[in-house]
Amino acid sequence: MKIHFNDVLSHPFKSTVFAISLKAKATQWQYYVVNKSAIVLADPLISGKGNIQFTGPTAVVLATGQTALLFTSGHELLPLSEVPKYKFDLLHRPTAHHETAPSKSAPVKFVLKGLPCPDPHRFGQVKIGDSQQFSSPMYVYV
Repeated sequence: MKIHFNDVLSHPFKSTVFAISLKAKATQWQYYVVNKSAIVLADPLISGKGNIQFTGPTAVVLATGQTALLFTSGHELLPLSEVPKYKFDLLHRPTAHHETAPSKSAPVKFVLKGLPCPDPHRFGQVKIGDSQQFSSPMYVYV
């Protein structure tokens, strides 16, 4: 849509108010967690304020051959913004020394506070249902 100043000045209703409203692009957020440290991520999860739930982790192999854990926002598409609106943390439930699996009653521990927010200039595509959507891949090295 184009609005020229001459069109506004010559409009018969000089008191007409124009409102321009833009909606931010919404994408599926994807966190690829690459564990290059000695930290054992027994039961990792991504958590934040609000009701946004991340699915995963799913073990994947990146194009570089590295293994990573993939967390996605699934069907929830989050809008991109210059100023971050969401804050997510990487947590995990440690296993007890005598257990092989993490206990759901075990307290969660922070691995990384404040995961990165997506760069609006870098995006990919993901198929959600029958449609193609934009995705925002982010790589987190622990």
